[in-house]
Parts: sequence; structure tokens; C-alpha cells
Amino acid sequence: MRYPMRLDRMWKPFLWVLGGTPQRSFVDVEPERVRFKFGAGFDHNVPRSEIVSAERTSYPLFGGIGWRMGLVAKSAAIVGSTHGVVRVTFKAPRRVRMTGIPKQCQQLFVSLEDPDGFVRELAPTEKT
Repeated sequence: MRYPMRLDRMWKPFLWVLGGTPQRSFVDVEPERVRFKFGAGFDHNVPRSEIVSAERTSYPLFGGIGWRMGLVAKSAAIVGSTHGVVRVTFKAPRRVRMTGIPKQCQQLFVSLEDPDGFVRELAPTEKT
């Protein structure tokens, strides 16, 4: 399922510079992987088995809007809003490219139009 990123109107002109448009800013959840796409600045696939958790969180404006590195150690953010933010935690740090710059990331913050649906879809299922 595709989850569009939340991009507040006031930030859209700045996000447009690196392709952060609604058509190119989303998270795709598939049975085996999750793809995080934010314009030309970020495109990363993660096996679902490597995702430990996804949970709603607050995100401060001073953390910045857009493609962000290092608000928290080993973290990155792809945010177009301070609302609807989800923190995705990986089993181990992963190498990602943020606007072409390599970064070790174990937590990824992403702003979504439907954060609750995304969290529900990534919730672990009980095996019987």
C-alpha cells in the first residue's frame, strides 16, 4: 500500500527544489519490503524483517523540514510537516543516502498523511 508523505503547503516551494512533490514523496509497503521515497533526495528500500517498530512521535520544527540528518544519533528525517510523523526503527544501523551523502541510520522519521494506517500495517502480527 502507498502512504503519501504529508507536505505542508508553506514548505512545498522549498521541497520542490529536490523533487519533494506529492507525486514523488511516499512510502510503499509491500509484503517483503518498505520503500521510502522523498523526491530526488532520498530513495531507500528496507526489508520488512529489518524493521523493529513504527510509532507515532512528535517532531520539533527546530529539527528542520526536508531531508535531515542527525537530529538524534544515527537518525535521519524525511519530513514535509511537523505533523503526522512516524519514527521507524531498524534492527541495526543501515547505510542510506540523504541528498547523495551517505549516513548511518537506525531511526528514520517520516511525515505521512495517514500515520496511523502506516503504523497499523507495520505492526507485528501474532503467529499461531
